[in-house]
Amino acid sequence: RPSPAVSTPPPTFATFVPDTPSPSVKETTLIPTNSPSVGSITEEPPEDNDDTEQQATSSSGLIQLNSQIRVMLSNIESPMEDNSQELFEDVCDTFLNEQLAIAVPPVSYIKCTVVDQSVESGRRRRLRNLEHVERLLGSTLAVEVVVTGVALPTNTIKTQEQVKFQDKIAGTFTAQGDQFVRLLKKEEAKVVTDFNDATFPTLDRVWVVKIMDAAGGVMT
Repeated sequence: RPSPAVSTPPPTFATFVPDTPSPSVKETTLIPTNSPSVGSITEEPPEDNDDTEQQATSSSGLIQLNSQIRVMLSNIESPMEDNSQELFEDVCDTFLNEQLAIAVPPVSYIKCTVVDQSVESGRRRRLRNLEHVERLLGSTLAVEVVVTGVALPTNTIKTQEQVKFQDKIAGTFTAQGDQFVRLLKKEEAKVVTDFNDATFPTLDRVWVVKIMDAAGGVMT
């Protein structure tokens, strides 16, 4: 007689249970931090080597120049009208750009802008050896001008103060003032046909006076 079937229990498998359950996919952990967020840029503060140098030099590497001077026009008895003022500014631009192109360092892109005018009255002066003879000295037109430009820095010249911009302007008018007078008259003659309408025919001399600030220092 056949033996009865013996049932065999199914095999069992051990189940591994981790010590710490893994977080679900949607679970996130926030860690407080003082660090900047992703995408932000943290810039280190610039070294404080020379604040004046950083302010005087533009992002292009050129030294930005700005000065105010007083140009004295001898024997001019009234302020310039708009057309004459524009002519004066144009001639001033041309004159200084040509002269200071050979300065050290060279200065370029010079622009002159008249900001004020005033007439200084003529005065009488007794001539030598002529006790009772007097001569009337002509009036002088004082023209305040803002002059701007740029200069390329060198190893030793990196700021406007080191460029000595105002000194260069004053020295140029002192040394080459006659050339400025001739150029001004020549350019006016091209646009003003009637001598009686011209402003500068009587101009005989030009020079520059440095403008001082409230503390007594020179305005650079």
